[in-house]
Amino acid sequence: MLHSLSVLEKVKSEKLEMEKKFSKGEGSLLPDFKTFESLYKNKIESQQTLNQQLRKHHNGMATSGPEDRRQRQIFTELVNLLNSKKDSLENPNMSNQGAAATIDEYGGTNIMTLQQESP
Repeated sequence: MLHSLSVLEKVKSEKLEMEKKFSKGEGSLLPDFKTFESLYKNKIESQQTLNQQLRKHHNGMATSGPEDRRQRQIFTELVNLLNSKKDSLENPNMSNQGAAATIDEYGGTNIMTLQQESP
């Protein structure tokens, strides 16, 4: 454990020496970044920009959320209705809880009409 701590301290001191040299103009860390400081500042700025974008997206979702839920509910109800219509067409002998269905064609469009049967 002491050996690992000493290696870590040695690496930190080497990094500090490199930073001093880069700051004086003796070489550069990377082609785009002269020093560790500029590299870390760039990373922080990009993370802050990403954070702002995510907050805007979150706020947009929070404001549009109730409308989206309502649309999903309407779509689910539509799917259930269409499945019921399909089932009644596939099984015409099945009593659909006291309702009878007829299919009429108007201008190339099939129209299904449900008639409530007397109990």
